[in-house]
Amino acid sequence: MSFDALTIKQLRAFKAYIEQGTVVKAADLLNVTPPAITIQVKALEALSGATLYKHVNKKTRLTDTGKRVLELADTLTKQIDAAAEQLEDIRYARRGSVRLGIVSTAKYFIPSAIAGFRKAHPGIDVSLFIGNRTTVMKQLEEGAIDLAITGRPRGDFAETSVKVCNHPYVIIAAADNPLVKRKNLTLFDLQHQEFLLREEGSGSRALMESVFAIEGFSIPVIGLEADSNETIKQGVMAGLGVAFMSGHTIYQETESGRLVILDIKGFPIVRAWYAVENPTVAGSAATTALRDFIIETAPNFVA
Repeated sequence: MSFDALTIKQLRAFKAYIEQGTVVKAADLLNVTPPAITIQVKALEALSGATLYKHVNKKTRLTDTGKRVLELADTLTKQIDAAAEQLEDIRYARRGSVRLGIVSTAKYFIPSAIAGFRKAHPGIDVSLFIGNRTTVMKQLEEGAIDLAITGRPRGDFAETSVKVCNHPYVIIAAADNPLVKRKNLTLFDLQHQEFLLREEGSGSRALMESVFAIEGFSIPVIGLEADSNETIKQGVMAGLGVAFMSGHTIYQETESGRLVILDIKGFPIVRAWYAVENPTVAGSAATTALRDFIIETAPNFVA
């Protein structure tokens, strides 16, 4: 006889029968028929190779073997119940983990969204990775992250890309830059300005080059190139030049008057934030819950 024939149904039936005292009560507890209880108990008894219980004075008494089998049934059913509860938590996003990758510009609002998500889903852990667009999309492709927030997903990720909210881009200058006082500027009015740029591979850099190319405008002088929005902003405030930047990164500086958004025809350039998953990987319930939460609440966190 193969012991692979042991089933959780046999153990549950035996445990219910002993605890309830009758086959009928055990059947009611497990929502099965009395014959089903009898069949499962007899099958378990056959596997154990010994009598599991005896009837003494109309009462059911466990044999020594029966006591050991009952202990086994109790242990295994508790473990199965605990595993089932954990699976239910995972399925319905009550617990789990998500690896979230975001482009550096998104760090100005995504942490607030994550904080809100953790309050709503305290059982889900979120690991945050930050990089430029090229790095983040590569991580998503390689399976190093589960979800990405980026401004321009690659074409092969289009089917799993969902718009989060609008994303405006502007050109900023220091408060004492002479262009600040002028209205209805064109890009060609900036031809004598030095530009502070993000590094190659960043979404902001790629969008800027695309927009400028459409207008037939080439950047005459690069005053600074950096992989940090903060460095770019500090450089602009120091008077090193102007910069093409996300409107979501400069709220505090424009509110305080340290940076000014130039009045340029055709600006702001409005694009969008996207939540992106790998189309070749089935997302977990936890990943879906975080994606949906960001889509629903992100507009509340962007300045």
